[in-house]
Amino acid sequence: MAQAEKTAIVVADIQGIIQWSNEAFARQSGEASDEIRGRPLETILTGLDGKPGSAANLVASLANGERFSLAREFAAKAGQTLWVDTVVERICDANGAPAGYILFQEDASLRRMHEQELASASAAIQGLDSQFEQAIERAQQLAVDAAVANQAKSAFLAMMSHEIRTPLNGVLGMASILEATELNDDQRDCLRTIKMSGEALLAVINDTLDFSKIEAGRLELEDVEFDVRACAEEAADLLAARALAKNLELVCDFAENMPRCVRGDPVRLRQIFVNLLSNAVKFTAAGEVVLEGRLENCADGVCTLRFGVRDTGIGIPQDKQHRLFKSFSQVDTSTTRQYGGTGLGLAISKKIAELMGGRMWVESAAGCGSTFAFTMRAPMAAIAVPAPEVSLAGRRVLVVDDNATSRAVLLRHLRHFQAESVAVADGDAASALLNAGERFDVVLIDYHMPGLDGLAWAKKTAAVGRKVCPFLLLSAVGESFVEDAIDGVFRKPVRRGTFAERITQALEHKKSSHSATAIADLAVVGTAGRQPLKILLAEDNAVNQAVARHQLARLGYQATMVGNGALAAAAAIDGDFDLVLMDVQMPECDGYEATQRIRTALPGPNRPWIIALTAGVGSADREDARNAGMNDYLSKPLRPEALEAALARAFAASRAPVGV
Repeated sequence: MAQAEKTAIVVADIQGIIQWSNEAFARQSGEASDEIRGRPLETILTGLDGKPGSAANLVASLANGERFSLAREFAAKAGQTLWVDTVVERICDANGAPAGYILFQEDASLRRMHEQELASASAAIQGLDSQFEQAIERAQQLAVDAAVANQAKSAFLAMMSHEIRTPLNGVLGMASILEATELNDDQRDCLRTIKMSGEALLAVINDTLDFSKIEAGRLELEDVEFDVRACAEEAADLLAARALAKNLELVCDFAENMPRCVRGDPVRLRQIFVNLLSNAVKFTAAGEVVLEGRLENCADGVCTLRFGVRDTGIGIPQDKQHRLFKSFSQVDTSTTRQYGGTGLGLAISKKIAELMGGRMWVESAAGCGSTFAFTMRAPMAAIAVPAPEVSLAGRRVLVVDDNATSRAVLLRHLRHFQAESVAVADGDAASALLNAGERFDVVLIDYHMPGLDGLAWAKKTAAVGRKVCPFLLLSAVGESFVEDAIDGVFRKPVRRGTFAERITQALEHKKSSHSATAIADLAVVGTAGRQPLKILLAEDNAVNQAVARHQLARLGYQATMVGNGALAAAAAIDGDFDLVLMDVQMPECDGYEATQRIRTALPGPNRPWIIALTAGVGSADREDARNAGMNDYLSKPLRPEALEAALARAFAASRAPVGV
């Protein structure tokens, strides 16, 4: 019954005259049964395919006993057109003789509409497929173009970096050398301006290069074993003089549970430290800047380390903190802002932290200082952590320092080396202990203290006969003293690696046989400037030659100079040098090729230690130096402390047994 209601049925006699139709046909056609009764069947089928005479041909076919089936358009009485499926068959009587015809007709308009929509969609999809293929081809071409553009940009930036750094090396290098000479106040102010401007320009260059690498997705990290604490202390050393100029206490405070050696990129980690420390010093007028390190967790040989740089500076309002890690963004964007900068440093540091598997954030409030913290994931290094080579067991040490954080760090160092220690905040408290008969093996005195400074206290104490043990002054880089009242100078921030050794050296010194000047050099005992090395300097730029020559001379060295790679290779092969400072970009043959010539000609253990000098600062530059056979790497502009440390490494290598 349900099927009959949907299907239109028409019955005709053997002559093709309609005899009956159902209600479904009436709904389709808009005609009642009595209106179509008596009409020829072919009137219903007229125009079934738009070809004249096709209905008559259909009737003729049916007369021959053929079944007809067709999807067609059907015009209803009301003028609307339906799409119908029509089937016409011949009817036979009980004896099998033809008796008439029956027509079945289904309204297929909805299906037809769906088929048309599907066909349209299919055509559209085919068009989209074509467009998609074209888009893919275009994207691939754009990717190729972008790769070519990035390569060209990187090459351009590398070239510009070298071209800018070369004269900048001369400016900053000569400024450092001139700073050590006798100058009047006006000259020193002018020189300080030259250095500050040069260092600011260098910071802009470094930030621009790093940002371009991040934009191009080409910032890569090294994977080497390194000492985390030493990395932090080296970064703090770079900011020590700047902190001293503002009378700030700069401290490295690492927890005892921090792993000493991990795998990662020490150069990029140091870059984050320097960036955060530099900002902290810039925005802090008084108080302290503390670089902290903690172990958050360690599982399956991979550690999560947390670092923070905490300051007592101006702080950052909550509503402006969202600008901090955006490129080219500053908290103060006004034209009258007090502090400069590119606005790239924090964005670059955050990206590096993320590449190291960590994150970076800030904790701050206006007027309450700031802490910029970040985490990194680092596998533990395979090398074993040695026990302290020097022990201070049985030694009693007095620490005199007005800064609570610095006192806590010094006491932690002393406990590490098994010394008994007492700490006080000023000279009066120290004098009270000595006057009460307290006995100490060494006194560590901070130079910069309010009221009576460390040097004045040492003089006063010695003058009244209370100096019964070595007095070691704690002071920042760049300060030197020639005083009988003190027996040595420790650079601040104090490095744990040489802490106990230098205290032991002070205990072993005999005051009668050492001048105050020599003993004051405790801070650099054992470094390269006091060791015998025969040096070859390969540098084609005359200004850079002069800078390196003066810096080496300040460390107690003279060097043989050559101006191109070919001469460098020949001199190193024939000259029995301990060390070659090799510029990588030189005429005739570059530093890499010159190094390969040297390594080929001198394959044995007595071959020279070679240090690359390059304006490049990326991991690829360091990798190129290693691949060429170079032992170490220094970037331009050359910094005296970096050169001194590199020469110390070279000397240590020259004394190591063969095969070590």
